Amino acid sequence: MDKFQPRCYPCALRRALCTAEKVSDDSWLQHKVIDEAMRHLSEIEGNLPPAEVVGDLLGSVHEVLGTADPWKKEREAWVAEMTEALPDLRERIASDPDPLGRALLISARTNAFSNEILQTNALRLDLQKLGLRQSEQSDSEFRHEDRATFEKSLQSADKLVFVHDTAPEVPADIALLEEIRNQKPKLQITHVIKNSQISMNDLTGIFAEDGVLKPLGEVLESNSPLGLSPHDWSAEISEALTSADLVICKGASHMQTLDGVDFKIYSLLRAKCPVTAASNQCSIGDLLFMRIG
Repeated sequence: MDKFQPRCYPCALRRALCTAEKVSDDSWLQHKVIDEAMRHLSEIEGNLPPAEVVGDLLGSVHEVLGTADPWKKEREAWVAEMTEALPDLRERIASDPDPLGRALLISARTNAFSNEILQTNALRLDLQKLGLRQSEQSDSEFRHEDRATFEKSLQSADKLVFVHDTAPEVPADIALLEEIRNQKPKLQITHVIKNSQISMNDLTGIFAEDGVLKPLGEVLESNSPLGLSPHDWSAEISEALTSADLVICKGASHMQTLDGVDFKIYSLLRAKCPVTAASNQCSIGDLLFMRIG
């Protein structure tokens, strides 16, 4: 499990400021948020993973800002755009010689919607690589990949838990899960989602039986700010993870907090920061699909 490192401090402060800027351009309020963030960071335990530290930090930032959901407008706009792209994603997967491989790459590439990199130009570049925008580039492989062991585990699995990360990724996650279900038609799928409004992670209400984004199984909600630390599991989530034959978790925060847990867990993500990249011997922007549990 990665520990909060000196290089994590600038990123944590940037996320705090980025959230404040969504609420107001008042420099006094932004100073107040940064002061609170620095106070909070001065008291952290050094052995905690970055996801836990930043999650708690953003919680304290929201108390200062006094607003329920500063990311609502931007989050909903990106969800709408990615949902509109879902038919194209499905077509790209179905027409690929390796549909499961393409679905994994697409889902990993959309793991780009995090506060610290939430700049429109950066996201557009990622969507270009995904193929949703005209581009000369396209992702063709993972930097690190445990595909063979995953498929072996999938062959014998009856229950899969998929831990979602940010809301705009859900359409690509759905396309991936549909392809996994094609490979294993009787697989029982459980979605684990966040209901915390401190970031782009709030997925409350994103699934609808009569909408485009239909769940492929039971949906369980977690109120953990970031990541999914064992001490924050509800009884329902604990039971789902314990009984699962296979777990896929999206994003670095889930990789950090679930690493070392004694389940068959595969982490699917884009390396978005130098700490994640260094701990996984890769470069920022690389796609990873690795067994961590």
